[in-house]
Amino acid sequence: MISQDVMFADSLMNNTPYSLSISDAGQMVRLLQGMIDASPTFLAYCEAVWEDATDPPRQLTDFTYRLANKAVFQLVDLPPDQVVGQRLSVVEPVFYTSGLFDKFAEVVQSGQEQTVEVPCRRGNEEHVFLVYARPIFDGLIVSLNDITNRRRSEQQAQQTLQILQRVLDAAPYTFAYCESVLDDEGHITDFMYRMVNQAVERVLGLPVEQIVNQRMTDLFPGIQQNGLFDQYVSVVTTGQARTFEWHLQLPSFNHWYLISVVPFNHGFVAAIIDISELKQLQQRLEATIVELKTSNENLQHFAYIASHDLQEPLRKIQAFSSLIVDEFSEQLGSDGEDILRRMQQAANRMQTRIRDLLDYSRMTQYPLPGQRVNLNDVTQGVLNDLELLINEKGARITVHPLPVLIGDSMQLQQLIQNLVSNALKFNRPDETPVISIQSRDISTEALPLVIAPNPKRYVAIDVSDNGIGFEPQYQDRIFQLFQRLHNQSQYQGTGIGLAICKRVAENHGGVITATGLPGQGATFTVYLPKPEEM
Repeated sequence: MISQDVMFADSLMNNTPYSLSISDAGQMVRLLQGMIDASPTFLAYCEAVWEDATDPPRQLTDFTYRLANKAVFQLVDLPPDQVVGQRLSVVEPVFYTSGLFDKFAEVVQSGQEQTVEVPCRRGNEEHVFLVYARPIFDGLIVSLNDITNRRRSEQQAQQTLQILQRVLDAAPYTFAYCESVLDDEGHITDFMYRMVNQAVERVLGLPVEQIVNQRMTDLFPGIQQNGLFDQYVSVVTTGQARTFEWHLQLPSFNHWYLISVVPFNHGFVAAIIDISELKQLQQRLEATIVELKTSNENLQHFAYIASHDLQEPLRKIQAFSSLIVDEFSEQLGSDGEDILRRMQQAANRMQTRIRDLLDYSRMTQYPLPGQRVNLNDVTQGVLNDLELLINEKGARITVHPLPVLIGDSMQLQQLIQNLVSNALKFNRPDETPVISIQSRDISTEALPLVIAPNPKRYVAIDVSDNGIGFEPQYQDRIFQLFQRLHNQSQYQGTGIGLAICKRVAENHGGVITATGLPGQGATFTVYLPKPEEM
């Protein structure tokens, strides 16, 4: 036997009449009311109101609320007795001004359900309702959901997407989101372009609208064979991001790309940068490095020749000229002897220049040993070596405590020796040379030049004197190879000493600067990295 509630439900579903006893009907109404009150959705049964006319067709003029749930009373902000039994036009006039009444009339008259979105204003706010109407008996069941927040969220998401698209379009690099295409066994057989930016046109030569929703294999027929497709598949299947270089070479196309791929959803996002110019520059640099290496080998070969083949003839010139002066000075006369002595002096200067040039070339032949070097010991050794010259000049040299550095002891010794020798050489006539050597800790920000890589701490070593000084415009020139500011007859030298100092500073990751004024002395400052553990 079929129960009464099943029969009643069937009558509602099929829009057929059903008779209940008074007691059964009351229970069923209470049951139905309890069910619809439990729903947060606006639910109501509205009966059609027809105009009084004896001749068809009749005109539907309004609806009367016959059944409603609590959500209806909350929406219209009225108690149940002011809703149930009342006309729709009285309870909710907005249904008429929004055009919703016409939709309800169509549902009743056509017998076809409808779902529509209806924007309307309630109070000071704009709302959007999703309305479902289904005909039943002589009226309709109305379901209404406030989807205002959902529509706002969708609009915000759309705006965010548009902003993102504009940002990506403004970027000089290519961005693309591709979705995986799977076969029946779940294997990736292709990718579908779902989103790209404007920069992709420069790579593919196609407008964006001809790329989106296109398969990768259609746009690149050979991509599954050149290895790039496998890279994309690997990122999606492993879930691991990957960055790699890719060389795309065709009969009329030769470009290098840096591709960064990250997995996303059921596909991947790729950022593609054309690095063709950088690759060409890299290739030119590599060729230049090879040339420099060859040139360096030639220079080393030249240094070997200079140290052996060139110095030996000079020694013979010096020896034979001395022999001629000693054995045949009477026959030569004073003029001949003077010529030979000039020749000896020229040979000595040339030998000195060759020796200094060899010292300069050795500064780059071998890597630094990286040993701990106590500059106090180095400086004391230099002063011992220059003791005769210091005494001859009557110089007063003050050495303040110096740090321990990491580097090559022989190069640092040559650095200190060249700076002290320079201060002794370029002293003012009839003026006792006064030289000061001291150090101070400084930060990276206080460096006069940019040095890379930058350690956190540096030490500045100052070598100051009261000598002849120099014009400020020459402060960079004096460190160049063979550059001299004074006549050879005034101050002897080859112009290599300060160039060696510059090379030593650079070999140790530092720099050297100089300040001075004519007649007021000079200060040479060497900036060197200080070990972190000290």
